Amino acid sequence: MRRNFTKLISGLLLSSGIKEPPIDVRKVAQTLQVSVNEAPSENPNNVSFLLKRGSDYLIGLNSECSEREKRWAIACNLWSARQRTPEVIQVQNRDSPDFWAPIGDQPSESTRFALALILPETFLRSDTSRLGRVDLLADPRPLAELASRYKVSTTLLLARLDQLLSLHPI
Repeated sequence: MRRNFTKLISGLLLSSGIKEPPIDVRKVAQTLQVSVNEAPSENPNNVSFLLKRGSDYLIGLNSECSEREKRWAIACNLWSARQRTPEVIQVQNRDSPDFWAPIGDQPSESTRFALALILPETFLRSDTSRLGRVDLLADPRPLAELASRYKVSTTLLLARLDQLLSLHPI
């Protein structure tokens, strides 16, 4: 079953006091009582890890990664933490095909959750309705501006828009 995360994300954003993009995933982590720490990693390709100690979850981030990578890693790890997955220890690596896989036939549930969290449906629908009808092939600037507003790549934004159109066809 493919989940539609709209209600869950709306509740998390409301609980976290987030009313507009970009989404502060660290604030969402605080709301979910998940700690986030940064430190350099011996392996430069390691982006993050999720560790469970007792009933507490910790997301560890490689401090040398870009802010975009850190935001994505936090969002992906929050799904496992929110599910209260028992005895989780997972490492996200830049070289893993799953890490940057919002586009494709079968993205993981944590990937779809991260995409929905960073680019919430309610915010996107509001922002895209203000754009009106735009020919993005003739003028890609509105897409680039929207991606900048959410602090994501245009590729990630297009993946989310495609996902929303497949959930709610026009």
